[in-house]
Formats: sequence, structure tokens, C-alpha cells
Amino acid sequence: MINAFVERRHHETLSFHLPHGKVTITLDDVACRLHLLIIWTFLDHERIDKDEALDMLVKKLGVTPQSVLGDIDKTLGCHVRYSYLGQVFTNGIRRAREADSDPEHVTIHKRFSTRAYLLYLVGRQIFVDTRWILQHFSRISGWSLATGYTEDKSRACADDPLRGIQAIELFRVYIDRLVHEDIHLCSYIDYRVTIPFDEVALFTIWLARGIRKTTTYMSERVMRQFGFTRTILRDPTVYAPLTVKQRDMDALFDDFENHLVLDEARSTVAPYDWSYKHGYMI
Repeated sequence: MINAFVERRHHETLSFHLPHGKVTITLDDVACRLHLLIIWTFLDHERIDKDEALDMLVKKLGVTPQSVLGDIDKTLGCHVRYSYLGQVFTNGIRRAREADSDPEHVTIHKRFSTRAYLLYLVGRQIFVDTRWILQHFSRISGWSLATGYTEDKSRACADDPLRGIQAIELFRVYIDRLVHEDIHLCSYIDYRVTIPFDEVALFTIWLARGIRKTTTYMSERVMRQFGFTRTILRDPTVYAPLTVKQRDMDALFDDFENHLVLDEARSTVAPYDWSYKHGYMI
């Protein structure tokens, strides 16, 4: 399913080109699906080597050097597998329960488990999130409402995808035959009591990606995902430089209020998901 969407991904704009227009993963998706603050530095470390990774994992996750080395050797890098993080989380919770009579040790083991969970969340939900597809294209695959889900939880917990056919050809055909009723572009309207809309999601220029990389974030191209009528687009070079240096990223984002989409682009609320300005070519 993911591969079928990747085939529709435009390299320069990072948006998915579909029969009824363009969609992308927005900062609003991140806020609603993961309950993460957008104005915040999530990761700020520099590149590390194998020995530094080993030392960090031992200290921060409370694991033994032998178990870490075993997993690092399997990944052939300075990282561990998601299954390993899952074991760390499970073991930490078990040890916290066993140390119930010692509040200090309970706190330590819970801290280790929390860190493992957050690392797992970053990898499995933020960067590899099939549930984003289900959020906006609920008919593409079978799914059911997660047991015990309530609206105060993140939308990433809302559904349990059901196992089905995974052949990429079938998803290609589905995407080619999309109709308006299959797409839910502005899908967080009923969720605003839990997560109010933050205008930082309308930031449109560049975002930092990792330590040394940048990526475009052109919210102006997907205004229907924010509930506004699609307008005729400006040339990206008008509002975003062709290149930007990593060291300039923090300054740009700190000044995000001066880098939002134009008021004109958010002047008309869309009566339907597919609404766009007369003359616009999808």
C-alpha cells in the first residue's frame, strides 16, 4: 500500500499526485495523529559512531552492552531494530512491577521503558505510518475502530487495520479509480476540541530533515487538507529559495509567522473536499 503511494510522490514537492489533486503529510497530521508539539526540537544530537551509540543505549535504556552489540551487529550500523526496542519496553515494565516495593527503582525502569517507547514511536508512527493513509483514504483497506479508543487519544491509535491483500497492483488500480467519496482531505474537523488547529501548519518553505538535510514543505499546494478552497498556485521560487542551508533552518522556523501561506490562499472555506478556484488545473 505504501509503495503504491510512493509511486505517486513528486520528488520536488513531496506531495502525492492523485486523480483529484495533491495531498501530503502535513504538520497538522503530525499534531493530531501523534500529539506532538510542532514548535519543538525533537532530536538535536550530532552524528555518532558505533561506540557512542553503544554507550548511549546502555545509559539511556538500561540494557547490557552484550545485548546492544548483538543487535547493532545485525543492523550493521549505529542503531537497533524496532523489535529490540519492543523488548526493552516490555522488560522495563516487567521490572518496574517486580520492584513495586522500591519507588526509586520503579521510576528508573519506567524511565527506560518510556524512552524505548518514544524511539519506537518515532520510527514506526512518524516515519512509517500507514495509518496516515487510512485517515485520508479509509476505503483503501479494511480497518476497524480500535477497542477502547477515545477522542482524547492521538488519532494514530484510532484504528486497527485488518489483514488483507497486499499486492501493489490492486492498490495502483484503486488509486487510479479514486472518486471524491473515497478521499477525506480535511479529516480532523471533529477533533479540534482535542487538538486545536495551529497556524504553524501553514508554514510553507523548508523544514529540517535529520542533522544535515532539508526538505520542502509546501502547504500552499494542499490547502484543501486545511479546509480551504484550492487556489491557483504561485511559482515556488517566489516564496521559497531554491536552496537553503541547514544553519538557517532554525531562524526560518522561529520566524514562521512571516512564512505562512498568503491570506488569499485561506480566504475561502471549502464547502467540499474537492472545491477549488475557477481556472485551477488539478
